[in-house]
Amino acid sequence: MKRKSKFAALLISSVILSIIACNTALAQPEAVIEKYVEAVTNGKWRYADDLWLQREIEHSRRMGITYENIEAKYDCSSPLVSSAQFIQQTDIQPTEYISDNKAKIVVKVRSFKDTVDVPYYLINENEKWQLCSPMAVYADGWESETSKYTRIFYSENSRINSYAISAVDAFIDSMGAVFNIPPDRMKHLEKVKLDYYHCDEQQIENITGFKAQGLTNFQYDAVITQHIPHTHELTHFMINYALESLPLYTLPAIQEGLACCLGGRWGKTPEVIFYWGAASQSLEFGELDEVLSFNGFYHGQATSDVSYALSSLLIKAMLGRFDMEQFKEYYLRMSGANYEVVTLPGQIAKVKAKNIFGVEWDTIRADYDKLVEKYLTTGIYPTGAIDGKRVRKLKDDDMRAEIYENDSVYCFKIKLPDDKAKGTILFKDKKHKVEKDYDSKFYYDHLPDGQYDGERYGIWFSAGEAGLYNYYTNFLVAKFVLGFTPSEDYWNSDKNEIRFAVDKRLIPGKIKSYKIKLRQ
Repeated sequence: MKRKSKFAALLISSVILSIIACNTALAQPEAVIEKYVEAVTNGKWRYADDLWLQREIEHSRRMGITYENIEAKYDCSSPLVSSAQFIQQTDIQPTEYISDNKAKIVVKVRSFKDTVDVPYYLINENEKWQLCSPMAVYADGWESETSKYTRIFYSENSRINSYAISAVDAFIDSMGAVFNIPPDRMKHLEKVKLDYYHCDEQQIENITGFKAQGLTNFQYDAVITQHIPHTHELTHFMINYALESLPLYTLPAIQEGLACCLGGRWGKTPEVIFYWGAASQSLEFGELDEVLSFNGFYHGQATSDVSYALSSLLIKAMLGRFDMEQFKEYYLRMSGANYEVVTLPGQIAKVKAKNIFGVEWDTIRADYDKLVEKYLTTGIYPTGAIDGKRVRKLKDDDMRAEIYENDSVYCFKIKLPDDKAKGTILFKDKKHKVEKDYDSKFYYDHLPDGQYDGERYGIWFSAGEAGLYNYYTNFLVAKFVLGFTPSEDYWNSDKNEIRFAVDKRLIPGKIKSYKIKLRQ
């Protein structure tokens, strides 16, 4: 009996020592990373889970979105998880301490093709280092507020306003309808909330690792962005939410084309992207057939900006002809593992389109070509003859402007002091005002020495281009560039005069409801 008691005591002591040894081993960030790499490499997912903050794992699962063959959604962007079969070697770099209880460690991951740096973040709680999201490190302590569908985090509130936040919810509602998301799923989204991190340039680089306007974090179903609303990234999230289960990667012409078609890109509305795509196709800056493949999209003749724009017109053509359920099936067929998407020939996109939609590619291409012609002009365009009643006369030093109105457009006639001059016509809404402490980024892009005073819209112009901007949402609403779509009606060099029209629907309400100024 004494031997059994002695053996049991030794066994218990051994277990306690093992636990202490394990906790001691995990007392340093490097040890956690070593254990995690080992667990993932050997497919020990339960052990890998134990090395992460449990609340973050639960948070990553709240939307019910899953990715095929991905065991650890909370780390799905890492090649350790998404492309484990191709990894040949890993090299853990020294720890970078961000603070006393926060750290970053880069793991160099080498495959047969290249080597990539994969950052991992850790936080020390209760004297135990655990893996976490970059948001837990860099956005810790940020202020937040909730809307119908989002939880918005920010460190500085002067670039946020209630109008823009409402636009986020309105866009999510509209995408729910477009993607045929059932009411119970929309109610679920309303309950669990999309995380939305509003950042400055440095903050977004810290969190995402890139100098970017915005990114969708698939690991935690979050939008990290410099824009409110960032409808491009919201589209990425909403299509995944609609599909619920899908491969992690999608052919960029389809994935990015959809986001541009419905949400625009980089603070530009879809119509502006369509205009850029139409001009690019007409001027042969790029060709649709080339951007259908991954390499053609990112490394072909066209710049990636052109690839995005051409793809937006392709998706516009598809959505104009086929129903959403067909398109969602096509989206899934154009998705797969990373290596599958990267190596997928553009011709396959055409073949699968025929299989799913039941029409020849030539039919889709014909619709695309019609859109190219249509969007060579959008909501702002040159006008030679001024048609309408003059409603405003403006002056700023040696620059003058007149605004005319008819049933469908506002016409602008602007006298420049010389061909290098540029200016902005400001529209301050007398009824729908923005918060007093809000500052518009686009306003200061146009008038860096000015003082924002709650203006809702601005028309920035020069001898070469004109654009309508929404200062509440920091969106370029409509654009004309003389170099892309030449017209003798826009710039008269003899008179130093420009003339253009703006669709009245783009500036809602009556002209008398705005206080209007000219600034240069």
